[in-house]
Amino acid sequence: MAGSLYLSTRSILLHSGSLGGIPGKVATFELKVRHAGDLSCLAAVTDQLWRDYPLPLLHQVWFRRAVREEGQPDIASWMVALVVALQWQAGDPVGPGRVLSGTKDSYTLIVPWERRDVLDKAIMYAQRLLVLWLRRPAPSGEECARVLGELETWMFSCRPGRLHHGVSRLVIAARARNIPVELPLHDVVFLGSGSGRRQILDAQAAHTLPMLPPFAFRHCLKTAGFPIASYYLSQDAARAAELAREFGYPMHLSHAGIHVTDWTVPPVTNEASLMARAEELQKARKGEMVLQLVPAGSVHHVVCVDGHMLVATRMVVTRGPQQEQNIFWAEVTDSVHPTTRHLIERCARVLREDVVLITLHVKDITQPVDTYSGNAGVISDCLPLRSFPSYLFRLSGIDLAWAIVAQLLEGRAYRTPIAAITGSFGAATTSQMLASIWMAAGKTPGLASPGALWVGATQISQEKLEPEASVKALFAQPDVEAVVFEVPEAGLGDNGNPCDHYDVAAFLNFLPGAAAKRGREIVSRLLLLRGAPLEVATTAVVLNAEDDNCMALVPRIVCRRHILVAPSNPEVASMKTHLAGGGEALLLEQREGKTWIVLAHGRSRSPVMAVAEIPAAGGGSLQSVVTQALFAAALGVAHDLPLETIRRGLIAFAPDFN
Repeated sequence: MAGSLYLSTRSILLHSGSLGGIPGKVATFELKVRHAGDLSCLAAVTDQLWRDYPLPLLHQVWFRRAVREEGQPDIASWMVALVVALQWQAGDPVGPGRVLSGTKDSYTLIVPWERRDVLDKAIMYAQRLLVLWLRRPAPSGEECARVLGELETWMFSCRPGRLHHGVSRLVIAARARNIPVELPLHDVVFLGSGSGRRQILDAQAAHTLPMLPPFAFRHCLKTAGFPIASYYLSQDAARAAELAREFGYPMHLSHAGIHVTDWTVPPVTNEASLMARAEELQKARKGEMVLQLVPAGSVHHVVCVDGHMLVATRMVVTRGPQQEQNIFWAEVTDSVHPTTRHLIERCARVLREDVVLITLHVKDITQPVDTYSGNAGVISDCLPLRSFPSYLFRLSGIDLAWAIVAQLLEGRAYRTPIAAITGSFGAATTSQMLASIWMAAGKTPGLASPGALWVGATQISQEKLEPEASVKALFAQPDVEAVVFEVPEAGLGDNGNPCDHYDVAAFLNFLPGAAAKRGREIVSRLLLLRGAPLEVATTAVVLNAEDDNCMALVPRIVCRRHILVAPSNPEVASMKTHLAGGGEALLLEQREGKTWIVLAHGRSRSPVMAVAEIPAAGGGSLQSVVTQALFAAALGVAHDLPLETIRRGLIAFAPDFN
């Protein structure tokens, strides 16, 4: 039928490492398309279809703009966006995906994933939704409702394994900005890597107090002398009514298992309404109820990060034409009086929470909280990130999730610089030399080799780990300030790179070995496998100008900064062309009867050191070590380290490093 859409997916492959610049676990799959037709109506269809539906998928569909790439087909971008959005809805805070390649009717897509069962369902439902939205004639309302009902049932079934929504939003915000994120446990999140790493603990898992938040938090603040709103626990409706008669109305009644008080719900004002509310709560859930006096003043929610106020809001209640109650939250961050702000921040520091929401009841937040001046204030709720109200993340003009992440990582280099070194021989010594250069710079490097892990000069493991595990282990070390990754001789296989990108990648040389007997196609495939790190380098690549195989990969390199190395022949054609265009290179030159390592930049020359100064090179007689020192110096230059630092690092390098 003209204008109809046929989609099918196949060859879903899972990778434990990074591919296509997408970090973490990724999946690649093929999308087959026939009769895609006009896609311009998709935005309008989604608006209409999801307008009254409770799932906020519509808010996620904007993400398709972030994954669309110049020249790629819209249908493939929509497929990627929906798979990502559905995983979000199921509670998996994955990052962006992308279209890897495409032809007229077949496209290769890549998406991140957390849970395999969620990924499979997300791909299936994304396909069904696209077909549904583009069908001509349009599907019936009953059919749409059936699909959406199935989707809602599936998402409900995903709840047991999902991350808490507040923490999930932080993870999504971080990943969208290329900040490394690791989720080793359900309630623990790591942002950044190495020395810039920041751990966020879930409050319920982190505290050992016998009471759960918010009661544990209130207890801490009350003990510390802060003004805390009164609350009472009751087992049944009769006891709740007895307490209310003793302390008076109005009161808020909620279940003790719910961490947040919904101040938008009208309080109970008499015994009849209290009994009805209590019976309703007890039918829904067994256990204690919380009875709270309604404090005087307006309700304010204040978010604090690391003991500093980030955002403050005030609940505003208005009446409509039919006297219906309308509630919204106004941002009042800039209006908070310095004395009141100081009180709130002291509360956050006493609680020792990374991120906490404090509910303050006060008449005028622009004035100091002071009982004697008539502006008395009390604190009613103290909530961890996992229990934040959803409205906070939808405040107009504020990306709260990113603001929290930025505050948590303030002053930190959240990405540890990493260099990947590959080649048929010499990678081990070159990697160790670069680690020595980092130590000369006053930094603590982590070295991941196929047979060992090093932090500084200390070997921490002799276990033979997979590349992904070895690099991740170094990223987890809190004192590691740079990572050197010696790529295994066999390459990275089908699992991809251990991280989304390298700052610097070097390809020292390539020898096909036994593969040469199996034909040119096999050799080409092996070359691409070995040189894969070059394709995801973002700052600079280091290449052997005298190795035609290495230079053949130049068209696949994205970053613009290329540093060439000429171990024996600085007059090789590729080097001359490179320098003529103002490029950078590391060469050997004769100066005053000595052989020197020299940094060339176009026509200029800067001496680095005489090779006789390198102890490991035997006074310059060991040509292989001199060559590796050239590459190590080039890697140091690629990291923008001073030439004197590079010199000291190579002098300090000991050949018995391993």
